[in-house]
Amino acid sequence: MKKNYSSFLSVLLCSTALNAYSQDVNENEMSGHSAGFEYVKGRLGSWEGTLNNGYSGEQIDVSYQLKLTSGGSTILETLLEDGDEMLTTYSENNGELIVKHYCVLGTEPVLRVSSVAEDHLNLTLDHSASGLHAGHDNFVTEINYTQVNNDPDTVVL
Repeated sequence: MKKNYSSFLSVLLCSTALNAYSQDVNENEMSGHSAGFEYVKGRLGSWEGTLNNGYSGEQIDVSYQLKLTSGGSTILETLLEDGDEMLTTYSENNGELIVKHYCVLGTEPVLRVSSVAEDHLNLTLDHSASGLHAGHDNFVTEINYTQVNNDPDTVVL
């Protein structure tokens, strides 16, 4: 039976060490980025929490490490979900945030910003850039980050 992992909407992440990574990157190199990139940049550091699998109800331990790399032009996210390591990159093309997720499912969905504000970032699958097909591929179709109660150390994903 094929598992459908099209959405990770019920994850609660609590920051364990919000890391001020900017000391390694010149602040001038980071100016001029899109609102989506700036939102993700504001979450640099180490995060831990629990993923609530909406299909099975199972609670899965998760940890995320976000760091700025490539002279401030890319954010690299290493995530560990229930023992499986994955990678996500956040970069820009013509001033637009492009997110590429290297999934344990063997797919590489590309996502773009559908909405962004101070307290949230919503990403949706870019079907044309991903080349994935719902009939035979398993992949994430959206990622939504929402800050909880104006607390920068608590985010629902």
